[in-house]
Amino acid sequence: MRRALTENNRLLIEQLNNNNDKQLIIHNINRKYEILYNLGLQLLFKQQPYSAFECLIDVINIYSNNIRLWLRLAECCIMIYRSSNEDIFKLEEKLKCVLQSIGNGFHHKLILGNCNTSTSAKKSSNINGNDNCSMEFALYCLKNALTSLPIITEADLQ
Repeated sequence: MRRALTENNRLLIEQLNNNNDKQLIIHNINRKYEILYNLGLQLLFKQQPYSAFECLIDVINIYSNNIRLWLRLAECCIMIYRSSNEDIFKLEEKLKCVLQSIGNGFHHKLILGNCNTSTSAKKSSNINGNDNCSMEFALYCLKNALTSLPIITEADLQ
């Protein structure tokens, strides 16, 4: 994909040098943002969320109505913030949530406390010089995706 980006840039420079009056044709030839979007997806699926975020954030101005783009950006932020959930499935982590046990048998109840002690200590930080990559930005991306969804009425369902 990176080779496709360099080839796209080379082709654009070549067209700019040859045709000074055909800016619309040159604009049509440019596939930079499509390549960046695909490269971002590829990096995200290769478990490289930092690089994927950088590629996808460049595409926002062009594809701002793309719901999947907003979802992928949120996925990058969440993956950077919490790369795996394996630690919360350990028995020791689950037992930290139990504050008290009341009753016996069928009427046995557990009083639970805050289970997010390990994640609440983490702060959203400046990642690779980009302030946008945070859980707050992930929430913003998810809200954008939700508001971009089409409204389905009863007539659409029939």
